[in-house]
Amino acid sequence: MNIPLHFLKLSIRLNRMKIGSSLLLLSRRHTDSSMTDALSILTDHLVQRRIEKRMDKEGVLFTDLDKNYNILLDLNMNDSEMELLDTIKAYLKKYVDRKDVPAKPPIKLLDNLAYYFIQRNDLEGLQLIISVHKLDYVEFVRNGEFKHYLIDYYRHTNRIDASFEIINDYYKLNNSLHFLMKLSLKTLISSVVLNHSEATLVRLISRVKSFSSTYNEHYPIFILWKSLFSSEWHSDQTEARQLFLAYPEVQVYVSIICVNFSVELLNQKKVQAVETLLEWFLELKNKDDSGEEKYKKQCVLLMRSLFDYQCMARNQRACTEIVKSSYELDLPLTEDQKVQFFNVLLRNPIEKKLITPLHKTVYPLKF
Repeated sequence: MNIPLHFLKLSIRLNRMKIGSSLLLLSRRHTDSSMTDALSILTDHLVQRRIEKRMDKEGVLFTDLDKNYNILLDLNMNDSEMELLDTIKAYLKKYVDRKDVPAKPPIKLLDNLAYYFIQRNDLEGLQLIISVHKLDYVEFVRNGEFKHYLIDYYRHTNRIDASFEIINDYYKLNNSLHFLMKLSLKTLISSVVLNHSEATLVRLISRVKSFSSTYNEHYPIFILWKSLFSSEWHSDQTEARQLFLAYPEVQVYVSIICVNFSVELLNQKKVQAVETLLEWFLELKNKDDSGEEKYKKQCVLLMRSLFDYQCMARNQRACTEIVKSSYELDLPLTEDQKVQFFNVLLRNPIEKKLITPLHKTVYPLKF
């Protein structure tokens, strides 16, 4: 581990001195009391000098940790590392109390330490970080009072409701900083879908729906849909389908991102996911006359994306099925793709490129 060298040396010296002084006093238990007092005074003096040196070096502590803070992420910390952690907390407390601290720790390091405290479920340490930030009140307010630290902490401890309470309270009062809460929501939703149990996921979906309904804010629903759809679990994908069919706003959102999203999925070899998207849009397209006008373009683009992928893979059977389906469903391929299809059949070279959208996509939301 990359532990700052001066702290290791300091710890070893202090331990040796404590042991040595204890043995010395015990071995001379029956000697003259004045000699014992003199040794005691000398030992205390040496210990005090080392403590003073330690305090002098605290200003260097955060410079060293800024380069080597990963030592803190080891959950099996030894005594020296625990001493280092105690020193960090003591330094932060003194900075908050304005007691003989030379400089504020670097912002990047404070963020790293906050992440570390979250990983270790150390609320006291996390509150110290927030208190340090609060001393610069303008920056503190500009960063949403660093509520995202607490949101991440409660998420990490599987207290989803507590995270949403913070988001709800802050969303009511700070209209100018909603983007900060949106970033926290994105992290919260993605993490829960990826890492937590089915029961926690059910609570999350309920909370997201309630939040979107209360504030008429559909961004969390969009993030939830994308996270569920990208999941490998069938139950998550079923939830994604229900959201897609239940929320017209989700349908509009997916129709906007479908081309770029399909390319992203195909780059991950998730062909079935793109086929699923195509099936959903075909269902909407065939639902009524308005669906034909709204969603035919998305169906065409998804069909073309699938063809390009299979063409690049020189999958003759898949390309043949796509060409057949494109005629049956009236979802025409491009002239260039028709040429490429014959190249696949004749085993000629093909152009290795994906289609480009018919127009430049303009996103209604900035993520």
